[in-house]
Amino acid sequence: MAGNTVGRSRSGPRQGFTLIEVLVALTLMALLALMSWRGLDAMLRARQNTSVYGDELMRLQTSLAQWQRDLDMLVDSPEVGALRWDAPVLRLVRRSADNSAWLVVAWRRRAEGSAATWQRWQSAPLKGRAELLRAWEQALSAGPEDSPSAAGAGGVRLLPLGDWQLFYYREGVWSPAAADAGGSAPATLAGVGPTAQSAQTTPSAQPTQPRPAPPDGVRLQLLLPPGGVLQGWLRSDWANPAANRPRP
Repeated sequence: MAGNTVGRSRSGPRQGFTLIEVLVALTLMALLALMSWRGLDAMLRARQNTSVYGDELMRLQTSLAQWQRDLDMLVDSPEVGALRWDAPVLRLVRRSADNSAWLVVAWRRRAEGSAATWQRWQSAPLKGRAELLRAWEQALSAGPEDSPSAAGAGGVRLLPLGDWQLFYYREGVWSPAAADAGGSAPATLAGVGPTAQSAQTTPSAQPTQPRPAPPDGVRLQLLLPPGGVLQGWLRSDWANPAANRPRP
């Protein structure tokens, strides 16, 4: 009977897994975990790239909106004109938001080490002609290191920039912007500029040569550097609402 018992024990159902089966199961689980991790990593990278793209696009749109706003508020001042291109700096005179003063604004490309950025500088509100002339000269070299003050002056870095170009639209033709001021006729918008008293007591700079009128349009071309989500040339056209001549 003992022999029969041993025989039944050996021929009964097998319990557990063999070593080979365990190794195969572990290998399959590892492969599934690896595939899941790669899929999750790809999703996270895609989400990160989308976030970076959205941030860069928002910065670009905000910068271009400010550019358009500055040009829309352009003032042809009797002292310095409306705008002047001294590559790589564009200076312009615009109205303040409440239409009570002048603002001098400078847009520039400034190298910082091996890279360069597009920057905007804005003066404090100006009401005297002497203040306007001082701010006009300051704008030629001012930058983000001139931190914003309580009066509203200061600069800001906007976005990385490889290069930029300006074109003016006059007499039905686009041509590269020249280093000249943008206005010739003394004109002060209602509610903007110096008072009669300040006009008599502050000096006024008279141009030695007539300045051309503000252009009918301004074409901005930005070269976004490689390495970012947005790169290559970008163009933005502005139409002067005061221009009477038709644009193409």
